[in-house]
Amino acid sequence: MRKIDLYILVIFILFLLAGCRSRNSQEVKLEKKEMAPPTLVSVARNIQEILTTAEEVEKLIDGTYLEEKSLREEGQKSDQSRSSSEKTSSQGSSGEGQGGNQNQETNQGNENKPKSLEEKNKEEEEKRQEKIIQNWQSMSKKIKSVHEDWNSYETEEKKGSISLEKIDQFRNSINNLTKSIEEKDVMKVYEYGSQSFLNLSPMFDLYKDDLGGEVNKIKHGVYLAYLRFVEDRILQGTNILKQLENSINNIKLKIGEDKDKIKIVDKINAAIEDMEKAMKEDSLKLIRIKRDIIIDNLMDLEK
Repeated sequence: MRKIDLYILVIFILFLLAGCRSRNSQEVKLEKKEMAPPTLVSVARNIQEILTTAEEVEKLIDGTYLEEKSLREEGQKSDQSRSSSEKTSSQGSSGEGQGGNQNQETNQGNENKPKSLEEKNKEEEEKRQEKIIQNWQSMSKKIKSVHEDWNSYETEEKKGSISLEKIDQFRNSINNLTKSIEEKDVMKVYEYGSQSFLNLSPMFDLYKDDLGGEVNKIKHGVYLAYLRFVEDRILQGTNILKQLENSINNIKLKIGEDKDKIKIVDKINAAIEDMEKAMKEDSLKLIRIKRDIIIDNLMDLEK
């Protein structure tokens, strides 16, 4: 009887040890997730910040145009009203001394009157130009960081797994992006910024658990589709968005059963479909809204 009890005890202990080893093995697997190094993540993040800042420059330009148009229309109405008022005043003038005194008081009042529409417009334009300059300066700093982080990443051991051709493609795209910032060309920043995302994705694909490769492919497609819309190449832009379905499916495979991330991916997918439909609406503002929703959700997915 004692031998049987001892035998059962030994089996129980072995069972516990096996369970512990199994848990330890699972913990090791979780710890060994292959994620991209910080230098590579920083490269992608700074490229995104460059494109976001370029969006601000574009909106400043468009917004100023609308404001100036509105101000000009308001100014024309004001001039018409002033002209009508001056005619009425001229017809009602009696030439008496009292009237002369009133005119003097009016002139003194004009000296202290609020700034004219033209002066306000000039001040707004100066502020706009200052903001645009600051944004271009910010992009210049960010592209410098891109080059520095890329240079650091080139010493990573994984880099040896990428062909020299793909490395050169990325180098060329960030060099062109740098030149676009130097030339202050927003559309070229979109072109080469999106190209940089595409050429960066193979580096992220080396790390099997990282979503960066597919995320960057989607960013490339979204910005390129927006650019094609601006260029009035609607069909081409629509086709680019349709091709993003593969990246969505690949992301779903990687995230598995993570419910929070699945919700974000569903939002991204719905927003891409909305942007695709919006391409036919001929509304620049609507396309921008859909583009920004996709990018915001992609950034949430990377957190």
